[in-house]
Amino acid sequence: MGPQLYIGANNQAFGPYDFAHVQAGVRRGEIQPQHMLSYDGRQWFPAQAIWPQLLGQAGFGPQQPAAHPQAAPQQPVAQARQVLQAQAVATRASSVPPGVALAAQTVTDENSEYSLWPGRLLSLMHLTMLVSGLCIAAVLVILKLPLSPEFQKGRVPQLIAEIGTWLRLIGLPGVYLMTIIWSVRSSQRLHELMVVPSPYSTGWTIAAFLLPVWNVFAVPVMLQRLWKSSDWAARNRRRPQRTAMIPISWALIVVCSSVYAAVGALPRLMIRGLHKDQMGLETFKLLAQIHDHFVKALPVTAIVETVAWGLTLGLFLAFDSRVRTRVEMG
Repeated sequence: MGPQLYIGANNQAFGPYDFAHVQAGVRRGEIQPQHMLSYDGRQWFPAQAIWPQLLGQAGFGPQQPAAHPQAAPQQPVAQARQVLQAQAVATRASSVPPGVALAAQTVTDENSEYSLWPGRLLSLMHLTMLVSGLCIAAVLVILKLPLSPEFQKGRVPQLIAEIGTWLRLIGLPGVYLMTIIWSVRSSQRLHELMVVPSPYSTGWTIAAFLLPVWNVFAVPVMLQRLWKSSDWAARNRRRPQRTAMIPISWALIVVCSSVYAAVGALPRLMIRGLHKDQMGLETFKLLAQIHDHFVKALPVTAIVETVAWGLTLGLFLAFDSRVRTRVEMG
């Protein structure tokens, strides 16, 4: 059933109510993200801090139908509908109806220890890579369609390709850099809370990204550990759960990026080898065949990478919400 919650509104505290009861109020639209909630009637936080749990997207097991809480003897959120955005945050709960709730002496605004700016910038970089993948995929599809050669070689496909290329040049290092910053900041905040399992240290987190070859395998492991550390709902009820989406999305991006890198690097390698007379004819033919296969795979690669970046963006939005919830709730 989950924990019990108090609801603060109009200088009063109401509750405690079962977690499923409060979730039903959210589904009915009677509780909004700006409502103030508490587990003990003393430490208060906005409902937005645990909004994924209240929506049933992450939390405390099977949810009850909305009709069940209506049969309960207490109707919590009808009394709390008039909470304004920032007016009921630092007020005294002075006139609590007898028998409804334990009086809360003060309702204070708890400043979050988690900064939003790394997550917002990282989301923007993910979106940049998603648009870049769509541009490249669009160009490759245009070249495959039975269109006029004048159009295929015209300005429109060229402009789309240039936009996709520039967005990729900006977005790929941007994603990598902001993922490092976001991961370090998240692990530091979770370490301060001494969560179990604890995320990797700052040094190991940075090393997982920056050590060549090692980072291909270390990054998904580090992110998986951070995902488990951010599982706030599991702190007293079950073991933290892992997700297969992290290694899947990482593997797809690594493979697709390797194909793009091979398509660009192989011609330069072959030309350099012939120029310096360091490459035999058989080796040249082999590399040419490999390059030809990679070129033929580019349309599929572009589509797969676009799907992977879309998956990664959705995954990160859920990831960032989990970390913020854990940091703000402890």
